[in-house]
Amino acid sequence: MPVPVASSDRLVGTVLDGRYSIESPLGEGGMGVVYRAHQISVGRDVAVKVVSEPAMLDETAAARLVREGKIAGAVSHPGIVTLIDLGHTPEGLPYLVMELVPGRSLKDILRDGPLAVDRALSIARQLADALAAVHALGVVHRDLKPGNVMVIEDEGGPKIKVLDFGLAKGPPGDAEGDITRSDVIIGTLRYLAPEVLFGSAPDQRSDIHALGVVLYEMVAGRPPYVGSNVMTLAARMASGPPDPLPACVPSVVAGLIDRMIANEPDARLSSALQTRELLDAARESLFDATSKVTMDPAPSEITGPVPPSPALEAAQPPPRRRGLSTAWIATIAVLGLSATALGAGLLYARSAAPRGAHDGDYRGLYFADSPPCSDGRLEMNVDRSEISGVAEGVIVVKIRGEVSPTGECRGEIFEGTVKVGTFEGRFEGGRGRGTTRDQARGCGGTWEALSR
Repeated sequence: MPVPVASSDRLVGTVLDGRYSIESPLGEGGMGVVYRAHQISVGRDVAVKVVSEPAMLDETAAARLVREGKIAGAVSHPGIVTLIDLGHTPEGLPYLVMELVPGRSLKDILRDGPLAVDRALSIARQLADALAAVHALGVVHRDLKPGNVMVIEDEGGPKIKVLDFGLAKGPPGDAEGDITRSDVIIGTLRYLAPEVLFGSAPDQRSDIHALGVVLYEMVAGRPPYVGSNVMTLAARMASGPPDPLPACVPSVVAGLIDRMIANEPDARLSSALQTRELLDAARESLFDATSKVTMDPAPSEITGPVPPSPALEAAQPPPRRRGLSTAWIATIAVLGLSATALGAGLLYARSAAPRGAHDGDYRGLYFADSPPCSDGRLEMNVDRSEISGVAEGVIVVKIRGEVSPTGECRGEIFEGTVKVGTFEGRFEGGRGRGTTRDQARGCGGTWEALSR
């Protein structure tokens, strides 16, 4: 029997159950309309979701929304939107009341281009942690994609909220069952696992595949498979392999993505918890590897490879896309030696006996805030009040600056004799950190380095 549906403006100006004043539509998808509303009793803004016109005009649409509320209400996790209430409109439509999440959707953010690798790994790690909480209930999200992820900027880095459990598959033995017909493929094609595309039941590994596609898209700025229409896209997804990642993506990250989006479910990472651990290890390697590199007395040069950690070795698939078979090549990629990065490549510095409070050699990382800059490796030398260094790659970047007795530093960045940017920051307790600005490319980022 058909159920009544709400258009995107039908409820504006009304008050649901005498408690929720509907103010304006926030967005509309195939299943529901989301409104900004005000919870009168406690004086806070909330989001209200009601079945939309494009939704299936039968009880399945309403049942999905009710079950979405029950699943969201059963999970308590900082990375999953909080359910506040479940009710019905005067016409009998079910509605959900949820926390109003500030920020931008990941889909909207990716319109600006790829993310810095460290930022992408941070978001992916939080998504894996949220999936682990959902999977612990026996639930499969089944529609993880950038449009269902909100990103909130925070002083400690980006925070995420997973939205929309309308297509979720319930746990085995759920009394309400899977309200999806067995002959219907549910989800967004670009993020579907190949086995689901061909009719197999989705499981936790299907969500891991979707997360891998999202991570690929974050670091590449494009999806792993492209097709001119649905049929060609499906054929590309089924036949694999995906399009190559940009060369600037560290091989340890590329290898992890390969394991997450493997065509065969058994070749994929087996759980969201395992995925989270490997994402943590990949992110830590961006920093930890720099402290394991030794330097010759004169001139300062890399003398050996950094052995990968056991956890990261576990993330590496058999050589396929890049053919990187040696630890040395993998190490160089992990350190982010990118021709497009400000500060990418090796920074060589003169060795000098410490003669000031902050003198010494420092090594660390540079994290870009936007393209065309990207993450790279830093090595600095502080000699009394002066900072010096040279970045070598396809481009050569020289660093010159000074440090005050209290540790404040600032300086300039050059390509050859042309000034292309500036940096500033502070040294304290054997650590330096600060910001950079590349005026020539219109981007910048943050840097952090430890004294060896």
